[in-house]
Amino acid sequence: MLPDGDLRAAFFRGQRRGAVEHVLPAELRERVERGDRPVSAGFVTPYPPGFPVLVPGQIITREVLAFMRVLDTREIHGYDARRGYRILLRP
Repeated sequence: MLPDGDLRAAFFRGQRRGAVEHVLPAELRERVERGDRPVSAGFVTPYPPGFPVLVPGQIITREVLAFMRVLDTREIHGYDARRGYRILLRP
């Protein structure tokens, strides 16, 4: 996967049963620090302002996770506080 990913392929793959896992932020940070390159399975959009921070196919980096950690908003579309981020399972 490239850093900008393949939005179309990732979006449709993220809709298939068994192609996605949910990962809580602490575990995702650990994976990234180990050198893993998790790939977003969907859009993650804080509101306000309503601009996506992650899109399907984007590699999740420590910078993205640091930004998400300091957000001061209650509503984040595409992120489940109980289950975490949706990431694509490796094929």
